[in-house]
Amino acid sequence: MAAIGRNRAFRVSAAVCVVALISLGIAVRGAAAHDASSDARAQVTAVAEALSAGDAVEAMAHFSKSMPEYEKLKGYFEGLSAFQVENQLNITDEDDADTCVNLTIGWDITLTDLGTDRSRRRTGEIHVKLAPVDSKWRIVEFAPLDIFNPQVQ
Repeated sequence: MAAIGRNRAFRVSAAVCVVALISLGIAVRGAAAHDASSDARAQVTAVAEALSAGDAVEAMAHFSKSMPEYEKLKGYFEGLSAFQVENQLNITDEDDADTCVNLTIGWDITLTDLGTDRSRRRTGEIHVKLAPVDSKWRIVEFAPLDIFNPQVQ
């Protein structure tokens, strides 16, 4: 009878361990989703900070080179160096999946011409998709681009 009692105790302990491992797995997945979301937001914030610093190269470092219209956006960001740039971002929607993070961002950009001190403000809703590329979160979709066009009045 003593052997049966130990077997039952072992089964109960094993069941508790399985439940604990499942709970831990859910918590880790939740933390990973939170980390992915935080990493994605950090990438977008870094783009805005780089634009404000006049550093188009650093701004583009957060984009996948295979992103549609990568070269067009690069040209826009390079053209923004003729301006003092101020950005304000407001994430209005966020969707985290296993392999990507989708963000909708209300993006306000103020461009002040360095030669004339004339300012203009643009506002747009930017849709951003981030995914892991070479083990780092990169922007793989970013649209529309028009508010970043330095030639638009």
